[in-house]
Amino acid sequence: PLTLSGTKMSIDLYFSNQLKPLALKFSDVLEEEIRQKANIFEAPVVIVPNMNLSKWIKLTLARNCDIFMNVAFQYLENGLWQMIRSLDGCSGPGPTRLDKDDLKIMLFFILMAQDRQTADLIPLEPYFGSTAENARGDIEIRCWQLSEELTRLFREYEYHRMDMIQAWLTDSEPADAMETCQRWIYRKMRFLKDQLSRSTGRKLCSMAEYAIDI
Repeated sequence: PLTLSGTKMSIDLYFSNQLKPLALKFSDVLEEEIRQKANIFEAPVVIVPNMNLSKWIKLTLARNCDIFMNVAFQYLENGLWQMIRSLDGCSGPGPTRLDKDDLKIMLFFILMAQDRQTADLIPLEPYFGSTAENARGDIEIRCWQLSEELTRLFREYEYHRMDMIQAWLTDSEPADAMETCQRWIYRKMRFLKDQLSRSTGRKLCSMAEYAIDI
């Protein structure tokens, strides 16, 4: 069982190799939840992975139930962020989520602005190419592509390898040159993010950071 705001909840998982039986079961669960609510006008929150599934559920249940309304569909990250926010005892506005697009832009800025002679970034030299290639404008494309890949990796690390991330933030010695390189970029990103938070007065953090703080 899970505990949320002092209340124990159980998680029930329903499996099927077809979507429609799951949708009908979902309708029953939703109806029961609304029946138990103190305020029936408070919309149940439903987390879906994409817009297509959200639309299909709405159309399917409207066809079977005649009326299907007042259900708050949210995509995965937004929904999880709101769930974490509900556990935050802070009465203020709370932090601002650093999403993957924000992270990608920050990493692109770091890769474009940094001194590529830094010893920790030597593993990137073969990828960045020669000075002649950079002069033709290839460097912007390469930095953007690398920022996309690093965004994916850093988000995966924060979700699944937080022990490594915590080690990066200390003086622990990385395992090899490539990890040293990634650590340098990640720490630079965290420094830039903290600077941005101070200058804007809005705390920026990733979902994994927020979950750990809570």
